Amino acid sequence: MPQGPIASQINATNPGGTVTPVKQDGNGNLRAVNGGGKYVACPASATTALGTGAIGDVLNKIVIVPGTSAAGIVQIKDGANAAITVFAGGGTTALTDLRPQEIELDAVSVAGGWSIVANANVTVIAVGQFTA
Repeated sequence: MPQGPIASQINATNPGGTVTPVKQDGNGNLRAVNGGGKYVACPASATTALGTGAIGDVLNKIVIVPGTSAAGIVQIKDGANAAITVFAGGGTTALTDLRPQEIELDAVSVAGGWSIVANANVTVIAVGQFTA
């Protein structure tokens, strides 16, 4: 009888010394599991560090909450690396939907900790395994 992928959860120790629960997905890849992850509320018009930051920190997901149809962009940063835009906002073309948007990332820091850049009129909730 054919067997499927392993579905059990294990813990992995990251280079930064933190322990991250991981699980094998349907394709055989290990993915971070947000079991007991921390959340950080990120205000509009600010850059927010997600904990003190360490290589191996995991950013599982972000929830983007636009405040107006002209909400600004949202970016993620891994340590000192360049910011990556994950939400274009409504600066040029007004947003037609102001419902919160959830983005699954399951991204592991390679440069020393995550930060969120939330521009005007948009707030973010970041969830993951962040070094305290």
